[in-house]
Amino acid sequence: MEELLNINYIPFQEDYKEELLDMVMSLYKEDPDGAHMTPDKIERTIEFLSSHPGAGEIVLFTDTHHIAGYAILINYWSNEYGGTVLFIDELFVKKKYRGKNVGSDFIQHLIADVHDEYQSIVLEVIPSNEQAMRLYGRLGFKTASNNFLRHSK
Repeated sequence: MEELLNINYIPFQEDYKEELLDMVMSLYKEDPDGAHMTPDKIERTIEFLSSHPGAGEIVLFTDTHHIAGYAILINYWSNEYGGTVLFIDELFVKKKYRGKNVGSDFIQHLIADVHDEYQSIVLEVIPSNEQAMRLYGRLGFKTASNNFLRHSK
């Protein structure tokens, strides 16, 4: 019999900082095609989003008193879309919670509950992450026709 989860979405809280740091580092360790991650980058993200709440938020997925995962959501205005876009910068579910609809339920929550505020929800997936590509495809995401280019320092 499959375990029934009661997942809630709460804003990041300092009490969970170390656990968030561990999850972010795990995400980048599991997906080595991504950028190099450091604790300093995570600290700067927490600090920035805490002092600029309109720019986005860190959401924790909780199962009673345990953290099951997190998402970093970024808001920005798009002339192309004619309004605000919600960018799912990162989404991570701990291994013990995978395959239990935690990630897909969160995405469906975003689509149903906050999509009225946004013209579009976008995300970036590393091509080698086929499992994520299938998940997002099932949830109605389509590959954009334009290329995502980056210039980094």
